[in-house]
Amino acid sequence: MKRIEFYSDINGVAETWPISRPTEHIPRWVNLVQNDYKQSDKLQSHLYRCPGIFELYKTGFILPAWHDIKLTTDGENYGWLLPNDELKQLVGSHHIAQVHSHKTIARYLPRPPWSHPSVLKLNTPWHIVAPRGVKFLITAFPYPDSYEFESVNGILDPSISSELNVQLNYNVVNGVHIIKAGTPLAHIIPLTERNYDFVVRDATAWDRVWSKKREYLNNMSFVINRTRMKEAYERHFHGKKCPFHFWRR
Repeated sequence: MKRIEFYSDINGVAETWPISRPTEHIPRWVNLVQNDYKQSDKLQSHLYRCPGIFELYKTGFILPAWHDIKLTTDGENYGWLLPNDELKQLVGSHHIAQVHSHKTIARYLPRPPWSHPSVLKLNTPWHIVAPRGVKFLITAFPYPDSYEFESVNGILDPSISSELNVQLNYNVVNGVHIIKAGTPLAHIIPLTERNYDFVVRDATAWDRVWSKKREYLNNMSFVINRTRMKEAYERHFHGKKCPFHFWRR
């Protein structure tokens, strides 16, 4: 396999709000900096010449929100509202959002002092199929125009967990905020020096078979058996008899 593939379990998402390169999501402030640099003598130190910042917008992929969601907070509690009941039916039994409570799972996780005490998890229909051994750094979208939320940092190994869900430090502790569809949620950075092409698409029949397999593997024991999960992922997407190799020539 010579490329990274992102597929969505819900048809239409890949066309409407695809995972894309960061260059498709340049914040407004970058244009201001660029214009200021053009008007300068270009000899003095200038933010626009900082490679450490602007290389970020050439690296990896951006995961956008795939629907509007209205979030309400009042101190320790979260509430959320979707645009309509049809979206709820489309999602089915999957959770749109979940809370990692500061009293249980997120109890010891450090967070900014201005953030909501509990971590907000937004689930998406996206999965990653990656070349063998490639893992991904999931981190916050770099230097956004506003800071209502920030993705927490973590490493994603697709062979253990192929789905893409976002854990957020949410910074509106008391109030109402709408995350609009298309808003960048997280930055996905392959941990490799190699440059891979990428594909964004709806799930195929073979992908949906994997979704059923991993649902079983996730729930067959009290603690997820990561070894079994990795073995199953390798067989399904990299095995010699896998249709994957024929469908993607």
